[in-house]
Amino acid sequence: MDRSNRWPSCALAVATFVAAWCCAAPAEAAFLWADYNAGAGSQVWRPDQYYWYDAVGSSQGGAGVGVNNAGGSGHNAWQVTDSSTSVVNPYYFVNLSPSYALQAGSQGWRLQTEASVVDAYRDGPAMGLLSYFNNLRYGAAVGLDPLGRLVAELYGQGQTHVLAPAGASATATHAFELRYRPETGKVSFLFDGGEVSSWSGVPLIGAHPDSFLWGSTGVNQRGVMRFHTVEAAIGPFPTAVPGDFNGDGGLDAADYTLWRDTFGQTGPNLPADANGDLRVDSADLALWRRGFSGAAIAAATAVVPEPSGAVVALLATATIAIILPKPARIATQGPQGPHLR
Repeated sequence: MDRSNRWPSCALAVATFVAAWCCAAPAEAAFLWADYNAGAGSQVWRPDQYYWYDAVGSSQGGAGVGVNNAGGSGHNAWQVTDSSTSVVNPYYFVNLSPSYALQAGSQGWRLQTEASVVDAYRDGPAMGLLSYFNNLRYGAAVGLDPLGRLVAELYGQGQTHVLAPAGASATATHAFELRYRPETGKVSFLFDGGEVSSWSGVPLIGAHPDSFLWGSTGVNQRGVMRFHTVEAAIGPFPTAVPGDFNGDGGLDAADYTLWRDTFGQTGPNLPADANGDLRVDSADLALWRRGFSGAAIAAATAVVPEPSGAVVALLATATIAIILPKPARIATQGPQGPHLR
């Protein structure tokens, strides 16, 4: 039995895409997002601190629990467990106001997470990401199959995609994403930055709020998933500068320094992880190097990871190859007060 449409009425009554998203759209379209980050300290931040609504409600125990230092990774997580087919689906959601739904339709949207599946059940895909948009349902459910492999099913597609073999990689932290492309009218499912498949969604019976959700996807299977970060974003998206690790819109020595200082680190939310494979390595540096031209730059960065003083001086005075204006971003009320992403 598909439980995808069992929404709690109280949650629907109060959810209108929160923070700045519930207001009228700005005159000039801007890149907008709402996020969640469980953090890395002794305290695990809750989704409601980032204005995500809990479908279960605190009176019934909530949709998830915090996990400190999840799996010994040094990163916290918010664990969502779907252990029964007879209860309200445990998930978190935000609804789009009409003005932002219109912007999402013309500029595109994405819903992404850095998360891991817990080897508690091997019933198949159950947890993941969902979006209701333009009266269509897009869902990417992931989980472990009876063989222990990490697999995914896209709602309405009728196909199982094997994402990772059984073992450590199946329960490791990965990047999952739904991305709507207005030029095609389709949504793509991406795994660790690579596109797995795209599809047109499934029509809904009756009107449904335009929404972003994460947690249980509403299928029969049981599952447990730990979410480190979540981001729902509406375009227009800034053109990425490969190798701009510090996000200042240009390529310079500061980016190289950030890469050098975090070289070898693994896990989610790493600024110098340019290719999204959850580790900082030479492949990320290669993206930075491509932003420069000339043999002098290539020779200057040949030694990894410690540059000489001459290299730093050269990079500091090098002509910046690419400069992009910073995107306009909304402020949200997070656990540390108002912040800009």
